[in-house]
Amino acid sequence: MKQQLSYLILTSFLLTSGCWATEAVTNYPFENEEEQIITVLFSNNHTIQNESSFYDALLEFQQLYPDYDLPLTIVYEDERDIIQYFEITEFPTLLVIDGQTVELRIEGHHGKEDILNKLNSIVPQQM
Repeated sequence: MKQQLSYLILTSFLLTSGCWATEAVTNYPFENEEEQIITVLFSNNHTIQNESSFYDALLEFQQLYPDYDLPLTIVYEDERDIIQYFEITEFPTLLVIDGQTVELRIEGHHGKEDILNKLNSIVPQQM
């Protein structure tokens, strides 16, 4: 009887904690206007040495397109709800988000030129 009671309590706890986790990742994690484009870099301490090419590419992109506003937000590995929402499995990962739509996703280690070429692909043709 005691074992069944423990099983019942443990099962209830696991079911309710699963509901909490699902709730945390279903809401869009950023407050940005529908037309606003943001850049999000997902970072962790284990792969921080691979992030310099992302920063270099973003800086060069801003120099090439000074009128194209691309604000940067850094999400660290302890911000699990945002990482789960965007299904991030590899660090670093760069997302360019327009409103709530991911326009560009670059995962893992990449060279500056590769990142810059991918960023260039999202610039409107009239720029």
